[in-house]
Amino acid sequence: MIVYHGTDSYSAQNIMEAGIDLARGEESVDNARGFYTTPSREFALRRARMTTAAVGKFRKDATLRPAVLEIEIDGDVLKKLNVLEFTGTTYQWKEFVFYNRAGKRFLRSQGIVSSNHNLDLVYDVVIDETADAGVGGLVSNFRYKETRGGIDLRTAINKVQRSNSSTWGRQMSFHTSRAVKMCIKSIRSVDV
Repeated sequence: MIVYHGTDSYSAQNIMEAGIDLARGEESVDNARGFYTTPSREFALRRARMTTAAVGKFRKDATLRPAVLEIEIDGDVLKKLNVLEFTGTTYQWKEFVFYNRAGKRFLRSQGIVSSNHNLDLVYDVVIDETADAGVGGLVSNFRYKETRGGIDLRTAINKVQRSNSSTWGRQMSFHTSRAVKMCIKSIRSVDV
């Protein structure tokens, strides 16, 4: 199985030389900290362009270019790992994304006891839809009671949507070194 990862040229080179460093992943993302891939080369290229623009401005580095990595996955090994796969945008998926985006501290502060998240990296791999970019704002607004506007948690969770962009779609995220070591057969850079 082939999946793609979109990033900037510096990060792509680093991944190819040093391997995937799961600790470098962002925390407040759909499926928790991890390494995110997609079966869509177009989606990966779009992500690469966005990442390169953001990182280039931050580092003030005009030499960065979008980069797409093609990653060969051993699909048979996935059966040996703790994989969570969502089909569609059910309430359980929405809650999973919301809780991962909100983080442990938020869940504790709200007295929410749930195992429907991957904040403890229980799942080696998660396969699901890509959430709409507005989820971050939704979670952020809910964190602060003064901006909540009387919205309850269930209503906030129900507002989580998959991305409606035709170039964004499903994603496969890797969350443990075990998953990375066992599943990834090869990584190579592809022309963008």
